[in-house]
Amino acid sequence: FFSFGAGEVTPLFYARPDVEKYKSGAEVILNFHVLAHGGVTRRPGLRMVAECKYTDRTAVVRPFQFSTTQAFILEMGCSYTRFYKSNAQVTSGGSAVEITTPYQSCQLYDVDFVQSADVLYHLHADCNVRKLERYADTCWRFRTVTFQPPPSFEFGARPIAALDVDATVPAGSDLTATALYNTAFLNADVGREIVVTAGTNAGARAGIKAFTSTTVVTATVCEPWVSLADVACGSWKITDSPKTTATVAAATPVGATTTVTLGVAGWRGTTALDDTDCGRFVLVNGGTFQITSLTSTTVANARIVGEASGTTAAQSGAWSLEESLWSTTNGFPETGDFFEDRLYLNAGHRFIGSKTSDYENFAVGVQDDDAVYFPLNAKTINTIRAIVGARQLQLLTAGGEFVATGGSDNPITPTNVRTQSETTHGTRGVSPLRIGDVTVFTSRAGKQLREFTVRADSISDVYVAPDLLLLAEHLTRDATIVDLAYQREPRSTIWAVRSDGVLLACTYRREENVVAWSRHTTCG
Repeated sequence: FFSFGAGEVTPLFYARPDVEKYKSGAEVILNFHVLAHGGVTRRPGLRMVAECKYTDRTAVVRPFQFSTTQAFILEMGCSYTRFYKSNAQVTSGGSAVEITTPYQSCQLYDVDFVQSADVLYHLHADCNVRKLERYADTCWRFRTVTFQPPPSFEFGARPIAALDVDATVPAGSDLTATALYNTAFLNADVGREIVVTAGTNAGARAGIKAFTSTTVVTATVCEPWVSLADVACGSWKITDSPKTTATVAAATPVGATTTVTLGVAGWRGTTALDDTDCGRFVLVNGGTFQITSLTSTTVANARIVGEASGTTAAQSGAWSLEESLWSTTNGFPETGDFFEDRLYLNAGHRFIGSKTSDYENFAVGVQDDDAVYFPLNAKTINTIRAIVGARQLQLLTAGGEFVATGGSDNPITPTNVRTQSETTHGTRGVSPLRIGDVTVFTSRAGKQLREFTVRADSISDVYVAPDLLLLAEHLTRDATIVDLAYQREPRSTIWAVRSDGVLLACTYRREENVVAWSRHTTCG
């Protein structure tokens, strides 16, 4: 044997001398790097730069690179971030420069990042989007991003009341629905549906036929109730938008205040116990208006977010009341990237692109530079775990890998977007690596490391995702991969942190067919 070019290999490979890589494999490579030329070299030593703020809690390091001459390392720990530059901790007045963050130790590995020059967006499914801004080496600002406007969707109303029906009648029959312990209904609910979302009667539906009072309506059953048990508060909703006319007092300019008036009572939030429409968005006459307060159940004060075409009254069904896709109730974006001068973020199985060159504006429309809103529909609905802006927009979900394009040599626009399923491996929430024209991602179970790339002999961009750990599957047999990083110099290396603290290194030179793994341990 004259080479270790295959790296450490699995015992399952020991009985395969017929395979070429058998001759260059090793049983164990510990604290050595495999060289692309076939030899090995000792792992370099470590340098003590500074001690973490909390030595008994999890901390992670992340890059912040403005340019080749202005690069930082972020030490992220429980509720804080510190900074390092040129092999030293950044200090001011003898103390470490530090900012406060909302992330707990258990959340750190799930925070994703998107960088634009001196701004680093922080994404986590349980937290508002934040951005870290650098003004000087010792001056950093960390604040919540306020999207103007955010992407929105028509969810309906969430009455803060339990629900009782008087009969379990078949579809097509009428029943009386009564709200318990609180008010729930308004005149403009006639024509909307009551839908049970959880509990014994989950799936039951009835169209509201007549309004009796704020606690009683008559409804026609679409899907029957199976039980007369009360439906708990939070386990049902009223679909769509209020069924009445909506009139805005002013259509322009953006930023101005105006009123939105309904034909009959339809706004919620006039009492402390109501589900509130404050903060929601009215899309009418091509414009967007954000409700700031309520004067009554028919008059709402609003801020003009997007200019409308006029102030003509919009009929029922010609306007909508929508709420932000990102909220404490709906969750927040957990991944994103820049692509074709848009900031793309996820909302569950949807991918949302900002307006062109306006990264915090997600106003919808039909113009080419308006925001892009597209659900990723497949046989199974899976959350998008990673968005990668490559030659095409890559969307890695828990159930498979997709690409989105605007068609042949065309950019993605609101009216021109096409998604295509490529592979079906699935990924977990570990941020993938972009290495040349390859995206390296962790499989859903955390046991495999796959490279998402166009097949070499493909004429029409057919993607494949071979497993880089195929010949070294034993390295993740009893642990999972929780973090990834890529080192370009002095040798191309993929670093993978295992859940037990062991560090895996892969000498990665795909053009020479070198994929060689080794293990590294420290006293820490």
